[in-house]
Amino acid sequence: MLEQIRKDYDTIREPLEIHGAVASDLIKALNASHALACRANLLENARAEACDKERTLQIQVAELTKENERLKFAITLIVKEKKEATAQTLVEIKKHDLLQAHFTRLEGEHFDISNKLQRLELVHIQMVKKVGELEPRAKDAEEAPPQRIEKAIYDYHRFEDFQVKVGKEAAYCICRFAKTYKEVNPDIVANYLDFIQPYFKEEEDDAPPAPADTPAS
Repeated sequence: MLEQIRKDYDTIREPLEIHGAVASDLIKALNASHALACRANLLENARAEACDKERTLQIQVAELTKENERLKFAITLIVKEKKEATAQTLVEIKKHDLLQAHFTRLEGEHFDISNKLQRLELVHIQMVKKVGELEPRAKDAEEAPPQRIEKAIYDYHRFEDFQVKVGKEAAYCICRFAKTYKEVNPDIVANYLDFIQPYFKEEEDDAPPAPADTPAS
């Protein structure tokens, strides 16, 4: 019996040993396959994380692109405002130059007016002096010819133009003097008019003809 058992064992021992080796190789292959599956899972997770990072980077790139466009637009506005400010500054400088030139002209005109005023003051002093010299002659004056009276009245009306030239106050003094003495003695008025004649631009030929009948009042 024992001998039979030994024979049967010898019969199945070799297949069992082969089966055990195959089983061992199979277990090793399964372990290797499991390891590969774990590594593939890790790689898939890494790929998913990389995709997430890529999407995040794409969003950041889009935001940076939008911010870049906004900065470009802001820079364009700043450049435009700078150009406008520069142009406005040039306009203000030009206005300042024009005002400065106008102020310079006004100073020159003021200087001329001051000189004219000084000359008029001298004329006024000389006029008062001459009036004082002519007053005694007015008391003894005789009636003048009608032509001389008409000439004096004509020159008296020309004082309106003279008033524009020399100023209202000075012309008023002159007109008052002429009005006072034209009735008394036109010779005085005529002499006085000869005194201020340089201020008139009209020629003596422009005087109206003498009336034929009565003198003007």
